[in-house]
Amino acid sequence: VYDEYMSNFEIYLEQKLAADFSDNVLEIANTLSSDKYLQACKELNLKIHPARFPSELPEFFIKFLTDENDIVFDPFGGSCVTAEVAEKLKRKWIVSEIAEEYLEGAKYRFFDLDKSVEKSK
Repeated sequence: VYDEYMSNFEIYLEQKLAADFSDNVLEIANTLSSDKYLQACKELNLKIHPARFPSELPEFFIKFLTDENDIVFDPFGGSCVTAEVAEKLKRKWIVSEIAEEYLEGAKYRFFDLDKSVEKSK
């Protein structure tokens, strides 16, 4: 009886989980191989953050959870994808990042490489 109950329960659980979660999954490709950030890092020989994610991910949550002029906080700023999206969506943003070398390249999400290099000469 126990085995039959567990078997039925496992089937129920599989069906329930499949039904409940299938509509709650975001499917976002992470195939971007060239953007302002990557170009700047390559041209200036800066360390590229190894765990970048597509802008559609923070964009979904920022639109869902905030309004214009709200503040978005990203405690693991990395290459500042979240900050860039927040700015485009007219949100204020605060980022922290323990590895300062990643922020060197991240600033080029907000400034043109040519203008920044000219100013530093």
